[in-house]
Amino acid sequence: MKYLFTLFFSLLVFFQVTAQHINGSSTANVGECSLYSLGNWGDVCVTVDWSVSGGGSISGSTSNTPVVEVCWTQAGTHTVSVYDGCGRTASIDVLVSCPAITITPSTPAACIGEEVTFTASSGYDSYVWSGANGSSNTATFTPTSAGSHTVSVTGTKGNCTVTESI
Repeated sequence: MKYLFTLFFSLLVFFQVTAQHINGSSTANVGECSLYSLGNWGDVCVTVDWSVSGGGSISGSTSNTPVVEVCWTQAGTHTVSVYDGCGRTASIDVLVSCPAITITPSTPAACIGEEVTFTASSGYDSYVWSGANGSSNTATFTPTSAGSHTVSVTGTKGNCTVTESI
């Protein structure tokens, strides 16, 4: 009987430790929102409270809901956590990256005096162009001499600053 009790208790402890987890992505980009949900919790005791560390915020309610949406505002590694009324917890670390910025056309050709319009990928809060005239995600350039010219754009969103040159 002692061995049966020990086996049962060991299985119960193993179940309690491994059963609680959070379903959701462990990677995201600044500006994206991700869904996170309870995974294998069984009966939830009394209440459920969600939290996120650092660079994200939970849309909507953080209490008594099995699913939350986290919108990421800062790059870095952040943690989504959930707690229930019985003291059970689970968390997931999420690596939040800066989204890439691209310029199109990527290999433009123009004659002297012919205007070229460039477009940077959307989604950044601000854009700064070098070698072209623009303040949003579009800019123009008119070559005044033959040869190679460099056009760069720097996009800023949250704590992300990304530069692309062509």
